[in-house]
Amino acid sequence: MFFSIDKRSDKKEILDDFDCDLPTLKANLLDIAMFNSLLKTRDAILAYVKMVIETKKLTGEIKILDLCAGSADISIHIINWARKNNKNIKIDAIDIVENIITVAKDETKSYPEITALVLDAFNLPYEKESFDIIICSQAFHHFTDENCIKLLRITYNLCSHAVIINDLKRAWINYWGAYLLSRALNMGYMSKNDAPLSVLRGFSKKELIDLAEKAELENISCYTYFTHSLQLVCLK
Repeated sequence: MFFSIDKRSDKKEILDDFDCDLPTLKANLLDIAMFNSLLKTRDAILAYVKMVIETKKLTGEIKILDLCAGSADISIHIINWARKNNKNIKIDAIDIVENIITVAKDETKSYPEITALVLDAFNLPYEKESFDIIICSQAFHHFTDENCIKLLRITYNLCSHAVIINDLKRAWINYWGAYLLSRALNMGYMSKNDAPLSVLRGFSKKELIDLAEKAELENISCYTYFTHSLQLVCLK
């Protein structure tokens, strides 16, 4: 080991290059979706969405904003559950990269409940409390701590009930797990590079809680899902 995991890495991932070509980008997004499925990340996020719906006794149309949505696989997972349970959920799945939204639109063709939009998470056109719940999965590790705090404030202002942030837990077991799994599944070169690096850019539970406290959010909880991911839940 020639590098430390005591602090978040600031090394850029290939995905941070907004000019990445569409075929390579699509392959990477589908690899991320595969990780989300295999590691049950979708289930972790859905569990807290369900908790908020039940705790807040939400009925009628439930509006969710999926920030930095990638291929929108998590939005699709939520809608699949909603359809089976007669929940009226509508989701805006947004990302700043046009090619990413091109992939998301293709993946959500049979999901009219999901609207995929090219939008900047730091400059959103929505009014205060436009959404019941805001989710963001595996995007915070792409941002500096300062921008994470800024984004937490933005999302808290835009939601009426809860913000749910999912991201990677920074630990050696997760680094080597991402390294080996990306190779065992013969993922693309982008995923082989970015998957373990994403872990190095991830968080500890204390770090996520500290970010939420600095953003002056309330009712903060942070959970660990198996060894690999963290869920920050902030209720209004």
